[in-house]
Amino acid sequence: GSVDLSGYCLGNGGSDYTSSTVQLSGTVAAGATFVVGGPNANALNGNPAFDQSVNFAPDFQNSGSTADGVALFDVPCTSVTSSTVPLDAVIYGTTNSNNLMDESGSAGTPDVGDAPAGDTIERTSAAGAWQIQGVPSPGVAAF
Repeated sequence: GSVDLSGYCLGNGGSDYTSSTVQLSGTVAAGATFVVGGPNANALNGNPAFDQSVNFAPDFQNSGSTADGVALFDVPCTSVTSSTVPLDAVIYGTTNSNNLMDESGSAGTPDVGDAPAGDTIERTSAAGAWQIQGVPSPGVAAF
């Protein structure tokens, strides 16, 4: 069935997922994708048609020597704290020395390396496999 996103939140950061949070809105139809990003769509990011356009502040960052991550929470952003366990997360970079939490509630190992400038990461399986992608294809199901 369709999913109402009003009770979901995206968070990102390096030591926890509260550096930048975005309250999701809208509905995802059964079998559909929902693209969050922005605020600009251009050739560098695959010209996505955003379902929700936001200006992440601060922006997502390249991890450098310490991993960073993005997480999905099944609670509103007002309820997300540094100890809230994510529903889903991707930890990217080389070493998770800040102990970013994964879906188990424990410090996770990085799911994928740090994407170079101009590249992105994409999920390649429902089981949570990730890869660095040189040509962004937002909204295109990889699995």
